[in-house]
Parts: sequence; C-alpha cells; structure tokens
Amino acid sequence: MKKTKLLLPILLLSVIVLSACGSPAQPAQTTQTTQTDQPDQPDQPDQTTPTGYPSGEVQRQAVFADGVLYLRTKGWYLGENGFNGEEFVFVGHVVSEDNLNYPDEHLEASRTPVGTPVYRDASGNLLVINEDQGYVGVLAPAP
Repeated sequence: MKKTKLLLPILLLSVIVLSACGSPAQPAQTTQTTQTDQPDQPDQPDQTTPTGYPSGEVQRQAVFADGVLYLRTKGWYLGENGFNGEEFVFVGHVVSEDNLNYPDEHLEASRTPVGTPVYRDASGNLLVINEDQGYVGVLAPAP
C-alpha cells in the first residue's frame, strides 16, 4: 500500500512536468481562406527574390550578340575619366530589353536598358557600359 501511495504522486507530478514541455498551442484561425486569399506562390512574378528582382523573371544581366548568349560575371565602376572605348570593338547598342525571357536575337538584352552601348574586349567578353549609373558590366559567353 505504501508503494501505491508513493507511486501515485510521482506519476501525477511526471504527467504535469511532461505536459509543460510540449509546444505552445497554436491560436485558432477565425477566418477561412480561399485560393485567392493565400499569398502568392514564389514563382509568381510579383514576389521578389534574393537578387531583388521579381521571381519568374531573368535574374542576371544578359545580352545576345553574334549568335551567343552572354551572362554578367563581374563589373566595375567607372572612374573620373569615364569609359575609353578605344581599346575595345564596338558591337552596337541594345535594341530591346525583355526581363521575362533570356534574349535570343542580336543585341537583345535582359536587365540592360535599350540604347546601352555594347563593346567586345580582347578576350571575347562583352562590356556593357552604363555611363548614367557609372559602371561597366562584363558579360562572358554562357556555359
């Protein structure tokens, strides 16, 4: 009988302690949601990604030139002297920008404004010059 008197308080104390270790109760939802009330899925164009661009759009600067797709690999800011294109070959100006699809026609681009000058350097990379914002983007052929 002594064992059962001692066992019952220990058992009750164990149940109380173990019930306190559980996860907190979730608040009950007071409204029902429909498909249109739910947040947009990550692949919707109005959701931003870590790059800052909406998902569903091209995330990198790209230019198509001479049958090759070029993707941005690096860039630098122009110094006080600006850009001197004498040591580079002028390819042309960007003719259209499409941020939903990768470019596939000569001098089409994504993330590069129409009219932006494009040059080729000695190693075959493209240089995209944005003098208004003061930078040069270097684009290498896509793998």
